[in-house]
Amino acid sequence: MWDDEFLYLAAQMAEPDLWAFQTEHDSSIWLDNAFELFLDPDGDGHNYLEWEINPIGVTLDMSMDRLYVCGGTRDDSLEIPDLELKLIADGPVNDPQSKAKGWAFGAAFPWSTLTQIGHSGTAPKVGDIHRFNLMKMFWPVQVINGAYVKDETQLEKYWCFAPTHMLDIHRPHFWGYLQFAETADSTITPDADWATKLALCDALGLISRPRDQITYPRSSIIPQSGQSLIDHPSGYAITAIAPSGTQYQITADGRLTNQ
Repeated sequence: MWDDEFLYLAAQMAEPDLWAFQTEHDSSIWLDNAFELFLDPDGDGHNYLEWEINPIGVTLDMSMDRLYVCGGTRDDSLEIPDLELKLIADGPVNDPQSKAKGWAFGAAFPWSTLTQIGHSGTAPKVGDIHRFNLMKMFWPVQVINGAYVKDETQLEKYWCFAPTHMLDIHRPHFWGYLQFAETADSTITPDADWATKLALCDALGLISRPRDQITYPRSSIIPQSGQSLIDHPSGYAITAIAPSGTQYQITADGRLTNQ
């Protein structure tokens, strides 16, 4: 939900084993069974917010200048000083002798926070769209000497609102669409140009490149039908005109905009 001051987010998670090893703010919260929010107000894939919380209410707030696969770096200096947060653990935490029912939280994020990622910090208008994603971590654990210990024989699992093609949540071009409306049954506006945008992302290798392949030389680009490869300060850009008549451009550093 949302209003003139806040974006509101709540989640309820059924989880019989409640544990948390991260106890410091801005520590590696994703190494616990954390819940995560990602928000890119202008949807260009640059300068977006990431927020995480674990079952004992320890949080991480940070920003990314761009996606990791395009050489992005995280900035932990982003803080949400006016964050309103309520956490409920329905059962014991870090006590394997007793099973829990789960945990839940509610959070209110001030719109002013977004000035730290280059946004105006004002509330959206009805009909505005941000790009966003939600993700839940799950690490298998076992009990050793009466304490929870991660089970290194099993892989962690991830659930997310919108799939990102790769095992990498930092693909903001594939996140969901957060459309701001007056009521829950308001008409949804689909992205009529999505196929054109997806093809540009594909041409840049964002559907298939692993995170550590942070450079993608111009020689690797094979423009698809209707696309053009042009010079750009980032190294190069790929452009295409959508059926709507709007021209889109994705740059070598992963910024997707309309022209």
